[in-house]
Amino acid sequence: MDKNLITYFKDGITINKLPTGKYSIFTEKTQRFTVDTLEELTPQSFIDAMAKLKEKEKLEEELMKEYRKEIKKQKKIEERSIDNVDFNYFKSIVELPTKTKISTKDGVIVDVGDEYLIKFNNDSELIVYIHSVYLKNKKKDDANEVGFIIKKSGALSLLSIGQIKKTIKEIKRIS
Repeated sequence: MDKNLITYFKDGITINKLPTGKYSIFTEKTQRFTVDTLEELTPQSFIDAMAKLKEKEKLEEELMKEYRKEIKKQKKIEERSIDNVDFNYFKSIVELPTKTKISTKDGVIVDVGDEYLIKFNNDSELIVYIHSVYLKNKKKDDANEVGFIIKKSGALSLLSIGQIKKTIKEIKRIS
């Protein structure tokens, strides 16, 4: 055996004969690769396997970056996971230009922006306007509050970020 091979599998090697007659080789540095015969196990075959692995990892990383960009784009437009919601998210919505005037339950006319569909953990849904935000605690974001105006009743409902995370499973802009 070529003593130079030891550096490639000194941390362990697994060799399995496949039903096709080829051999599956696994090491920490190369992960899994195949050879037709055991005589093909040379320093160069390990170098090639490591280069292929590095290329595969680079491609996977690029694909993940693109996937994350696409997910971010979708969440900004369509929906947002409640796990990642924070005061600044609601503040950015409140700061958007208003385009509609609605009457609250008390008869007060207020300017509002887009409509949002809120889906609760118990599968009930409400159409609301995100009307206001209240910074209660700079250090504890879950204590800060969001004011929702419920479209159907015109009622103003205040929920803390913590309550939102516990009771709501999805917020989706619908107009």
